[in-house]
Parts: sequence; C-alpha cells; structure tokens
Amino acid sequence: MKKLDLSMLPIDLKVGEEMEVLTPKGDKVTVRCIEDKRGNMCDYCFFGDSGLGFCNQVKCNIAERETKDSVSFQVVKTKRKRIKDLESGKEYKVGDVVRYFKGSLYFPKYAKFVESSTCNGCISVGDCRNIICGERERRDGKSVALLPCNEKGELL
Repeated sequence: MKKLDLSMLPIDLKVGEEMEVLTPKGDKVTVRCIEDKRGNMCDYCFFGDSGLGFCNQVKCNIAERETKDSVSFQVVKTKRKRIKDLESGKEYKVGDVVRYFKGSLYFPKYAKFVESSTCNGCISVGDCRNIICGERERRDGKSVALLPCNEKGELL
C-alpha cells in the first residue's frame, strides 16, 4: 500500500491499488482505485468529495490514463485518531493535525504538532508515552509539542 506524500503528485494508481491518506482532520483513510464509468464519478470519489485540493492532481479519466480506463477512489477504511490511540513509535511531522476525543466522544478536538523545546501547552502532558517528541528521539532532530488547534490546523 502506498502512502500519499507530495513527491507522488500527480497520483496515478492502477485499478485495485490502495493508498493511505492522512487528512487535515487527522483521520487516516485507505482508498482503493476502482474502475468507474459513471458520468458523475467525482460525487463518489474520495478526492472529489473530500475537499483536500488534490482532485486536479489525480489521474482519473480516460484522457489522462495510459490504461485508458476511468477510475474513482473509494474509501476502504478510516481510522480516526484519538489522543490515547496515537500510534506508538510513529514519528509525526511538524504541521500534522490529529483529531482526538477528550472527555466526550461526541465532541472531537484537534491538535497540531509544532516545533517546541518545552512541554508548555502540550495536550499530552502526563499521557505522552506514545509520542516521539524530543530532539534525541526524532529523526528530524526537532522537538515538538502537540498544541490545541481548530479543524483547519490553526492554533487556538
């Protein structure tokens, strides 16, 4: 399975291939490329419906594809992030936004990984065993904190 990063643009998956996409809301979504001959296939496609701004970078119609088929990208699996479910051992990048639930499952909150040398304001203080945050622990050498933000990733 491929993971979406900017080096892959434009996206040109073959029918049956899957890709993992991390949305700005912090959800990890697995999409599958399927053959699609509907006239309004964008309404059913993950990239057309998600508002991520990648739609013009996805090769999906006959004119763009070497295989001469039309495709759309269907969601196979969605994994919502929760603060207690941050993947142990995963290094999140500065700027990544995660969705989490604290106190109520009905009111999600968002947090953003920002470069910081202190724990001041980090939402994971006291429960940070799953987060790789210190410069010695991280491959990029940057210390990070997980600060509250809105759905768009703007810090509160």
